[in-house]
Amino acid sequence: MQTKEAVQIGTTLILRIAFVLVAAWLVYLLRDIVFLVLAAMLTSMALRPAIIKLSRYGLSRSAAVIIVYAVIFLGGVGLLALFIPLLFSEVKDFLAAWPAYLNQLDTTLAAFQVYLEEFGIPFSREQFLVGADGTFGHWFGSLFSTTVDIARGLIHFIGYFFLSLYLSLEEKGLEKLSSS
Repeated sequence: MQTKEAVQIGTTLILRIAFVLVAAWLVYLLRDIVFLVLAAMLTSMALRPAIIKLSRYGLSRSAAVIIVYAVIFLGGVGLLALFIPLLFSEVKDFLAAWPAYLNQLDTTLAAFQVYLEEFGIPFSREQFLVGADGTFGHWFGSLFSTTVDIARGLIHFIGYFFLSLYLSLEEKGLEKLSSS
């Protein structure tokens, strides 16, 4: 004997599924902001023990937060001060050696062309260099979008820094953020 089972889907189940899908879509759209808030919360939680330890030495919470963030900021500036001159030095050396690199590339491509022609494979180093020139042109063309991306990243970093600073300054900042 066969029994028939009926499955009924109520409107509340459909509305719940629609709500979950819309919420997931909104989280996807706002993923940069969600990531920024989560990173700020993580930073605030990571710095909390150092802030509490400094507060035990008689410093106010504000002073402890300022000291911790100042040490981190100065450490970051010190690393940048160490590596940026090195980067500029390397770029300067590369640009000074660029003509020698081009000459070496031309010599290598000429030898490669002779080698391929022995096997009957057509290869033109002039066309290769024209293609490479187009690639460099495209790279310099995308310099504007790279600048915009850097500016956007800087704005996100500033937002992250101040949100993390706020969560650290408030004694119950993380609890207030997670309860709302």
